[in-house]
Amino acid sequence: DALAAADPALFETFVDTVNGWLAARLHAAADRGALARIADAWDTVNRAAALTQGYNLDRRPMIFDSFGACPGGTRLIALDHGRACPGQSVSGPGAAGSPRRRP
Repeated sequence: DALAAADPALFETFVDTVNGWLAARLHAAADRGALARIADAWDTVNRAAALTQGYNLDRRPMIFDSFGACPGGTRLIALDHGRACPGQSVSGPGAAGSPRRRP
């Protein structure tokens, strides 16, 4: 809820943090598939952020969608300079560069 508040600086900090997380994954990417997923996530997140700010939309959907758009999905929740949540590893299944199972 704090990220969805009216403070644009806090929202921009969130987007910058997501971009930093993606940049770190980009440098660690081992193959073209991982690079493509990261580039797609970057594009998705930044387009959604621009539309959300441009049309003054509710930020919550964009924030939650950002987690799903990023390779590793919920591992991004830590938002603590790329460190994983307790008990999770950013190098585990679903992390950038790891094979992903499709349903």
